[in-house]
Amino acid sequence: MSETLDNDTYTGHEPVTEDDLRRMLAESRGQIDALTRERDTERSTRQQTAQELEAERAARVVTEQERDGATARATTEAEQRWNAQKNAVKAGIAVQQGVAAKAEDDLARHAELGDWKAHAKAQRELAEAAAKLDRLQAEQDFLESNKEKLVPPVQQAPRPQPRPAPQDRIAEVVGGQLFPGEREWLQQRPKFLADDRYQKEVFAASNLAVARGYPRGTEAYFKDMQKTLGEDQQQRQDDQQPRQPQDRGMSSDLAPQRRAAPGQNPPGRQEWTLTADEAEGADGLYGQPNSPDYIADRGARMKHYYDMKERRRAAGRM
Repeated sequence: MSETLDNDTYTGHEPVTEDDLRRMLAESRGQIDALTRERDTERSTRQQTAQELEAERAARVVTEQERDGATARATTEAEQRWNAQKNAVKAGIAVQQGVAAKAEDDLARHAELGDWKAHAKAQRELAEAAAKLDRLQAEQDFLESNKEKLVPPVQQAPRPQPRPAPQDRIAEVVGGQLFPGEREWLQQRPKFLADDRYQKEVFAASNLAVARGYPRGTEAYFKDMQKTLGEDQQQRQDDQQPRQPQDRGMSSDLAPQRRAAPGQNPPGRQEWTLTADEAEGADGLYGQPNSPDYIADRGARMKHYYDMKERRRAAGRM
């Protein structure tokens, strides 16, 4: 048998028309587009998540940098609020920039594929991101330009000024190093700072005591000074003892021209006497030719020392 069979009879299928091919191509394209959209959506989601994480990391870095920079100064509650608000704005700007970048990519891709519904959605997302960016950037500019108003300067408490050290008048008058005990000894004699003459007498008595071999600051040194100045306790006791009246008459065996011994009163005059230590002290105070208080006549020198002692006693200084 020689009957010829065509392709349709051989394959058992109806002939494929051009419309069938177009329909099959459209279905395949739709499946590919769906898969592509799913892939792009997943990729965009990952990118957005990564951008948000990066924005948060950048915000943390900025916060840490600002915190480290502010450690050297006091931060008020107002400044803390300002810093938190500024960091939130910066983080929001970074997020919206990522959203806008993704929307721009979606716009281009959906336009290329002819998916106008998705294109319109991406366009709305881009517009929303742009609006949010404008608002956030305006807020950032406001915060930066009005920081002085929003964050009042910290009122630093005035530092207490150190009290000036009281002027050491004793050291100033002495003009040199004070040895142990000298300050206390002088503090017990307020007239040392008030009476210039008494100051000179103390200096002369000190020099005299040192010349006698008494080291400054020792008990013997102070005792010798007190003797020279007529302030020793024994002399006070002697002065408090009642004095015996003196016969003011001239002794028959005393020549009229005879002078009284140094430290004693001349015959016929008011009685005054000095001990041997006081006479030596008078020589030390008023017997130095280079001293401004030098008295050449020794009798006058002794009398002056006695008068000064009586004045101190009358003023309660002894």
